[in-house]
Amino acid sequence: MLWYFGYHQQKDGETVGIQHQNASHTHLRIQDPNSLNWLWPLDRIIRIITRIIVRMITKIVTTQRYAILGHNSAYSVSPQMQGAAFAAARLPHQYGRADVETVEEFVESDFFKDAAFGGCSVTIPHKQSIIPYVDVMSDAASTIGSVNTLVVQDKIEGDAETIERVIYGDNTDWIGIFNPLERKIGVQSEDGDSDAYALILGG
Repeated sequence: MLWYFGYHQQKDGETVGIQHQNASHTHLRIQDPNSLNWLWPLDRIIRIITRIIVRMITKIVTTQRYAILGHNSAYSVSPQMQGAAFAAARLPHQYGRADVETVEEFVESDFFKDAAFGGCSVTIPHKQSIIPYVDVMSDAASTIGSVNTLVVQDKIEGDAETIERVIYGDNTDWIGIFNPLERKIGVQSEDGDSDAYALILGG
């Protein structure tokens, strides 16, 4: 079982603590390294890491439920693709489809409120309307003004025994545009010394 944990920040920039969850690889992300010494005493960090390691050793994996959130999304093969990935990784998670006309239907559903909800992919027409329900936005999502990925994270406060759910919103759409262009035409340097240009049309 693989785990992720690290510091996490609220929208107002306040660092609230360490979060951890299942992820594709193990790493430590500290968004505010200067806060490590005074916010989280070493013994508290050790207790949290110990709990995570125990779960890894005992191979306790809680089943989580994911979905693609959109409307008229029957065309999407995400459930089959992500489901196959979970199966290949021998994870018990489920990936379904949340086809709703409004975001409000989704956030008021038992699926979203369930403790087993782990996150979802977001497609049209909900990439902007989901933003009011996101607790923490990535820099990319904030800059673009659109969210295509929701991830449930744990916010741990106080004695490290109180855990609150946090909805993290990200946008990875730009990567699918940027990477092919970078491969084809390269990236323009800061001094503007480049003869390669691209025009992207869209709305």
